Amino acid sequence: MMKKFLIIALATGLISVTSICTVQAAETKETVALSPKVGKKLLELQDMAQAKQCAAAIPQAQSMLTWKNVTGYEKVQIYNFMGYCHYTMDNMNGAIRAYEDVMAQGADVPLGIQQSILQTLSSLYLSQENYSKALSTIDRLMRIVPDPTAELWVLKGQAHYQAGQYSQVIKPIDRAIQMYKNLGKSPKENWLLMSRHAAFEQGDYRAMSNFIRELIRYYPKDSYIAQLAGAYSQSGDNKKFLALTEVLYDAGLKTDASTIKNLSQLYLIEEIPYKAAKILEKEMNSGRLDRSLDNMKLLANSWFQAREDRKAVPVLKQAAESSRDGEMYIRLAQSYMNLDNWKECLPAVNNALQYGVKNREAAYTMKGMCHINLEQLDSAKSAFAQVGGRVQRQWDRYIENELKIRKKLEQELDIKQDFRRDEILENTDTDTGN
Repeated sequence: MMKKFLIIALATGLISVTSICTVQAAETKETVALSPKVGKKLLELQDMAQAKQCAAAIPQAQSMLTWKNVTGYEKVQIYNFMGYCHYTMDNMNGAIRAYEDVMAQGADVPLGIQQSILQTLSSLYLSQENYSKALSTIDRLMRIVPDPTAELWVLKGQAHYQAGQYSQVIKPIDRAIQMYKNLGKSPKENWLLMSRHAAFEQGDYRAMSNFIRELIRYYPKDSYIAQLAGAYSQSGDNKKFLALTEVLYDAGLKTDASTIKNLSQLYLIEEIPYKAAKILEKEMNSGRLDRSLDNMKLLANSWFQAREDRKAVPVLKQAAESSRDGEMYIRLAQSYMNLDNWKECLPAVNNALQYGVKNREAAYTMKGMCHINLEQLDSAKSAFAQVGGRVQRQWDRYIENELKIRKKLEQELDIKQDFRRDEILENTDTDTGN
């Protein structure tokens, strides 16, 4: 009977096992004994606790503290039992007081019990959201543990995490992760998730992406792959973001309208407009992407940037007419220019100027070029006058030269015509004389 063990187990999974008869103190190898009277009473109280009679057992344990000649170690066991009872009754404050009373016994508390009680207290303080006490208790524990376990490092990181001290979270948890890896074990998923969130809260998206890669490595899920793409986006690593988004799309894991637009925009950012246009056109035809004005603009700009003017023109025209956007009209005019379609270019430029463009000088320059190619030199000169400066002077000289050339050609043509007429008249007179 005297060899029976009192097991103090908490729902948190932290377990303290203490013999109520003899405990060997690890640091001194000295055997610490309970008196028969105290040992017998504690066994009775343990039976009451197992019968869920903790409410009645606690006052009896409390009265034992008033007995004569109760040793410090016996108080350790009494308070330990009271802490367990308070815990099973969901009285966390009572449990904390009792366990702190255990630690107050100082040198009478064996090292093994100190470690167990401090770890229990750390979890209790966390459950009560008393983060400063939780952290100070964890530090007390780490000072007496020669080699803190990975779980203890995680507990410290968790305390910082719950306290919102995100800059202090990653280091202790990373230490736990490395300890597990060194043992050939996989880091626990919730450790990596906690570190990922801490990195996110600090805006450290590169660290965040590293933790997500670890999650994918040990716990592969489609959701983590999508999160990694988002992390690359946040960190501005567009090449990796594009590569991963492309993989998700090609694998059929992400084919929603938002992903399609993001992918096409990434192609444009990375100067791959042809791919952007192809995917937009494909998904509009499939019905997964609607032909909204914004989507049509995106498709039009993609074909335009890809210099696929014949494909760009109908889309640009539709987008420009629907939006009455001067910038869309100016792109339409540029595509017409690239195709040497000056007749259609001119009204497109006029519409651009009517609805407004950022660079009016460039628009008037385009308008002047349209008039020149339509041989409307006076109108061209008027258009270039709106530009002014060096551009106007250069085009004015060009127009003057054109006019001179035309005048000279006209004069030469008149001379040839006069000569031909005189020649015909002379031949006619000769024939008449004969």
